[in-house]
Amino acid sequence: MTAIVAGKADSGLLFGHPKGLYVLSLTETWERFSYYGMRALLVLYLTRRFLIADSQSFAIYGAYTALVYISPLLGGAIADRFFGYNKSVLLGACLMIVGHFGLAFQDFYYAHGAAVDDARGLQVFYVSIAFLITGVGFLKGNISTMVGNLYPRDSQLRDSGFIIFFWGVNIGATLAAFTCGYVGEKYGWEYGFGLAGLGMCAGLATFLLGQPYLKNADRPPTQPVWRIAGRRLPNWLLPLVGILITLPLSWGLMQLPGVTGDIVYLSVAAAFAWAIIYALRNLDSNERERMWCAFIVWAIWACYAALIEQTGSSLNLFTERLVDRHVGPGAGMEIQASQFQGLTTLFILLLSPLFAWTWSLLDRRGRNPTTPAKLSLAILALAAGFGFLMLGTALPDSGGRVGLIWLVLNYLCFSVAAIIIQPIGLSAYTRLSPTPIVGFMVGLWMLAVAIGSFLAAQIAKLSALDKAVQQAMPAAALLAHYQKFFATLALSAILLGLVFFALTPLMRRWMHGMR
Repeated sequence: MTAIVAGKADSGLLFGHPKGLYVLSLTETWERFSYYGMRALLVLYLTRRFLIADSQSFAIYGAYTALVYISPLLGGAIADRFFGYNKSVLLGACLMIVGHFGLAFQDFYYAHGAAVDDARGLQVFYVSIAFLITGVGFLKGNISTMVGNLYPRDSQLRDSGFIIFFWGVNIGATLAAFTCGYVGEKYGWEYGFGLAGLGMCAGLATFLLGQPYLKNADRPPTQPVWRIAGRRLPNWLLPLVGILITLPLSWGLMQLPGVTGDIVYLSVAAAFAWAIIYALRNLDSNERERMWCAFIVWAIWACYAALIEQTGSSLNLFTERLVDRHVGPGAGMEIQASQFQGLTTLFILLLSPLFAWTWSLLDRRGRNPTTPAKLSLAILALAAGFGFLMLGTALPDSGGRVGLIWLVLNYLCFSVAAIIIQPIGLSAYTRLSPTPIVGFMVGLWMLAVAIGSFLAAQIAKLSALDKAVQQAMPAAALLAHYQKFFATLALSAILLGLVFFALTPLMRRWMHGMR
């Protein structure tokens, strides 16, 4: 009898992990393929297709990436209490498909890739973006929550499960930059966006086919019945209300990116106020201190987002304008600027096994750094990346172009930061978060990226140049402009890393035995 029960239990495992992990990882691979494929093209698309200035393009990019990471707060709360995680992910995937193909349609129908000032096409663009924002709200945070639900809270396999999940994220992001970015810039924006939409279709198909393995990943809602004035309402009504609110709100805010900052700040303040009140009312002293530690992890993650999000904005245009992108025999092949955004995730895939081996070796020798120390190292790795870019602008070639090696070294450092902070930070954060509100806390984790992305847009504006001014600037002046920008970022990242290192003893005490 024991053998039969064990056999049934083992039938749900693959390489020691629940099979549902691989379903969720592959779903996330395609979801990230669609997201990063669109993101790689966004700033280039705005500046070339709609002839929008640098600063305004950065503002739109920042508004989009911020709203994408605010919406999971609402999606996570709805899934926690009323709708469940599984159905929320399905709904989000469908909305994202509409958004991606809306982008492809508007460019194909209105412009066929031409650079025009097209008000109608721009409105279809904003509507499509609103669908993407709403879809990510229902999908992104909840699929991460489902991964955590596959494991007991203190399982030793939890960290490695999140690492496998993030492999899916990075495979999708790498493929997106090298394919959607190339296709969009080379053959037409509509084809790049359409390819991203096909990726999301593949993600939805994977999730549907993998349903038999996801039963343990879902959790029943804590309040499955929604009542108003004592009257029971259908559980699908609240998600519908959320969609009807989020769609027009996102559409409007994308056209008023300056207002997005106020929304981000208010969302962060309201979310933290609620979380603090919850902690004071419902948690004992040890649980509260773990939650305070989770807040510091959140702050590190937000700073990371503000720095790393330069890849899609300021760094994207810097690569297009100043980096010598020719490679191969006789330097006859030119790499598209958007494709370089895949370097970070490519390096992550290559280096992750090395880091996993290193952490394991250090652990056996009793020298494995604590989680707070590792997260601080991630911020310093970003500082090194910006330092290489600063050196590249100081050592250009005879034509005033920055050598490709400096850009590669920058992305290598960025990948080291991501390898450390993405799986380790999220795993620690979910372990430190109270179980009854883990969906909300994951939404708050996404909100850190929202405020980081908004701040990233403000930072990127320091590099913005009017097109006429940029074209008239001598190469030396343009290099000096970007050198100052990257030096500022490098110094800022160093200071942040040192501050977080100083908080390490306090964080270790508040973790109460957790690593």
